[in-house]
Amino acid sequence: MKPLPSRILSFMAFASVAAGAQANLIVNGDFETGNTNDWFLNSPGNNSAVWAGFGVGGSNGYVIAEFSGTGGSVLSQDVITVANQNYLFSFDLSDDGFGASGFTASFGDKVVFSEINPDTNGDFKHFSYLVTATSDLSTVKFTGYNNPSITILDNVSLTAAPVPEPASMAALGLGVAAFIRRRKRA
Repeated sequence: MKPLPSRILSFMAFASVAAGAQANLIVNGDFETGNTNDWFLNSPGNNSAVWAGFGVGGSNGYVIAEFSGTGGSVLSQDVITVANQNYLFSFDLSDDGFGASGFTASFGDKVVFSEINPDTNGDFKHFSYLVTATSDLSTVKFTGYNNPSITILDNVSLTAAPVPEPASMAALGLGVAAFIRRRKRA
């Protein structure tokens, strides 16, 4: 029979894996539908769009959201949230560093990322932020420009941040106590 601490640690590992599987609240966050029907796109005078990558590809599939031109194209989506609940907001960004560019990401009224010429050397860089909803409807918004090149957005995700359950915390406490007790005996 396994010692008690081993069983507790096994239970905690299983519980943490089960709690980690969260549904993405963003619809079409990888843009693989090939359109922006689930997004609001405001691109006055610019050529920003969602398009198949023509060999570029995305970080998750072949379709991406592209920000180019000289203005501030906006791509946003309203998401049903729970006020005062924490969420994990993440996205992948690629910018080749050519030309003048800028990119901003926000959740609700809070800007989580804002950078002029965000050079990622043409590779995708993953960004992830812990955010808190302030209402039951939150807006995820990206604003960007890049002239004469492109800035690429892909793999947008918003998931409820896992909250440790009281039973898990109690099991953790018992496991630590048993471990300390066992160490004192040795």
